Amino acid sequence: MTGNGTTPVDLTYQGSHVQYLIFNGLTFDAGRVSKHAGNFDGVNYHTTVHHIRFRSCEFKNATQSGVLSGRGANALEFIGCKVHDNGTSTQYDHGLYLQSSDSLIERCDIYNNASTGVHIYTGISGDSANRNIVRKSRIYNNKIGVILGSGDGNAASNNYVYNHPSHGIEIGFNSTNAQCHNNTVYNNGGEGIQIREASSNTSVWNNISYRNGIANIANYAGSTTALSNNFTTDPKFVNASSGDFHLQAGSAAINQGTSISGIADDYEGTSRPVGGGYDIGADEYSTSNVMSLPSAPTNLQVSIQ
Repeated sequence: MTGNGTTPVDLTYQGSHVQYLIFNGLTFDAGRVSKHAGNFDGVNYHTTVHHIRFRSCEFKNATQSGVLSGRGANALEFIGCKVHDNGTSTQYDHGLYLQSSDSLIERCDIYNNASTGVHIYTGISGDSANRNIVRKSRIYNNKIGVILGSGDGNAASNNYVYNHPSHGIEIGFNSTNAQCHNNTVYNNGGEGIQIREASSNTSVWNNISYRNGIANIANYAGSTTALSNNFTTDPKFVNASSGDFHLQAGSAAINQGTSISGIADDYEGTSRPVGGGYDIGADEYSTSNVMSLPSAPTNLQVSIQ
């Protein structure tokens, strides 16, 4: 852990009862330790680690996951964090690996991790990872973007998920009532949004999923999935190659979405709706997001004294 010039170490809470802590502006650099940058693994413990907030922190260079949370480590918050360049081994090599419940990932940049950027899943019999939220984050250049799995009520909304060799957002592993709303999913080598057979009552609304390799949206769960107001043709991004996924004026994704309870703004905090209706994707088009040059001056005069 760096922040005061000390030697980098990882942050480990195993078998403890740590609660209600805030870490602000710290770097957890695991380049000289053996596993995770942040480890809340309570798989073999009956722990009560909960309500720990990380704001503007960085988790990097772990041989396994940047952050691992396990049984009993609930209600963790990652706000405005960077999670990157984790995973040089063959196990648990994700950006954030949540096996627990009621956590929030918001306004984070998650990139260059060896496996999944955000991996919500537990394979432990009798356990589930429930009600975790991933929102308003930029998730790119991992192997897979986001997995919502093996729990009830996990949600991803208002995220930019792009440039993965495999899938963008994957929903399955016995997940129930997952929500995938108003995401922009672009240029992934596999399927943009994949709903696996072992999922039920998934809601996939208002997403832009475009230019993905195998399919933009692949629904293997049949009629248990609610698909509505998704957009899979060219949405006319401002400059996708440089990561600018704002919508241009005239985009067919503008005003074509549906209102969704709990989503009142977009990735940048612009209130929804602007204009005649809700927009599809993570960006709500607004002229205030469009850079314009000032008008050329007129009637200039030069006075020499």
